[in-house]
Amino acid sequence: MKRKIVLLAGFLSFIAIWWFRYYGLWKTNPSGSNQKITIEFLNWESTPEGSKFLNDLIRQFESKNPGIKVKNVVITKDYNRVLLTRFASGSPPDIFEIQAEIIHPFLKKNLLLNLSPLVKKSKVLKEKDFFPLSLINFRYDGKNFRQGDLYGFPKDWGTGVLIYNKDLFDKEGLSYPDGSWGEEEYLEAAIRLTKRDHSGRLIQVGIERPVHPFYTLLQKGGRIWSQDYKECLLNSQAAREAFQFDYDLKEKYRVALREQEIKEGLTESFGFKAGKAGMSLAWRYELPDMIKHIKYFRWDVAPLPVIGEKRVQLMHGPSGWAISAKTKYPEAAFKFLEFLAGKEGQIETAKLGWNIPSNREIAYSHFFLKNLRREDSERINRVFLDAIDYLDPSLLNPYLPLSRFYDILNSELDPEVITRKYGRKVAPALERAVERINKEIEENLEENL
Repeated sequence: MKRKIVLLAGFLSFIAIWWFRYYGLWKTNPSGSNQKITIEFLNWESTPEGSKFLNDLIRQFESKNPGIKVKNVVITKDYNRVLLTRFASGSPPDIFEIQAEIIHPFLKKNLLLNLSPLVKKSKVLKEKDFFPLSLINFRYDGKNFRQGDLYGFPKDWGTGVLIYNKDLFDKEGLSYPDGSWGEEEYLEAAIRLTKRDHSGRLIQVGIERPVHPFYTLLQKGGRIWSQDYKECLLNSQAAREAFQFDYDLKEKYRVALREQEIKEGLTESFGFKAGKAGMSLAWRYELPDMIKHIKYFRWDVAPLPVIGEKRVQLMHGPSGWAISAKTKYPEAAFKFLEFLAGKEGQIETAKLGWNIPSNREIAYSHFFLKNLRREDSERINRVFLDAIDYLDPSLLNPYLPLSRFYDILNSELDPEVITRKYGRKVAPALERAVERINKEIEENLEENL
């Protein structure tokens, strides 16, 4: 009898312990204490799809890690400014979403936790499971960017394709674009697809968004920066040809939407989604939204035209997650990062459908390949995946913010200025832009001496 009572007591104790642990009355955190801890997670996922995606992941994580509470803080406006302000004020979030484009200032000031020692011990995250290029912009060795340890881990990334309106191509008797297209085919199709009335008013445009001149100059063998990133090289022959071609598409041939027309909102009435553009450069993250709107015409994708000697795309991003070096809970924050960037999080990223998961296995799994509402979803997604082999990661300069780089280029390469001041020749405007860019790089280098 006594033995039965002892066994019953032991069983009830086990049930009580399980009950209290599971329902939060007795919680443990990664450091082994019994106190439940809270980590703050800053992110920009404010759309209904993005919000559901993260909230579901947080719920899953908290149910598997009852000792950790994730405070989800969503910034809907000026995310980068808010993030920088939080660090400057000495109250950074524990873990946060970040674009590789803005990571350099954080690395220079030693604001981010070195993840490599934790990744080496991790049973969840393995560098070899990820596309190598998706990691490169998160690396830093204390002196050189894109080298050394990891200070961020990628969520997803994207590539570009040529999206085209099959109905408009059929109407003009044009062959569909494929991987063999070059400058001549691209321009000829754009000319034939552009329609204007007798007064010159645009009825239909050949190209909504052309292949970016950065892609073209790389395809022509040019470079954006010197090897040490201390000099802009956009005054090369390849760059002049690339930017002149872009200008001519918009201003000479008038077969692509001009900058002013885009600012005036003409994409709503003459953009690809409206069925009034024959072609456009499209990035992977844009497809889910496009599919919602494209209901009245047939469309497909193809590799981007090669307007040069070799197929090259410029790599943007990727977006990912980083942890503050001053977090009070590095183990808990990393455990959450493991969940976000691990297979469970990457599968949910693939199912979300916005971009290519950074985990190679998940990117080539049915979770990503089948995530478009089309019977040929896998074929379309493989066009984006194939482009990974042609990515060039050289865009980001540690000595000049990307936003400032674009500000200078856009101001100097204003089509109206080129037309009025330089007689439709891009070269002088490009030369002026390069002078300003190199001057700012020099000034930034002097400040950091």
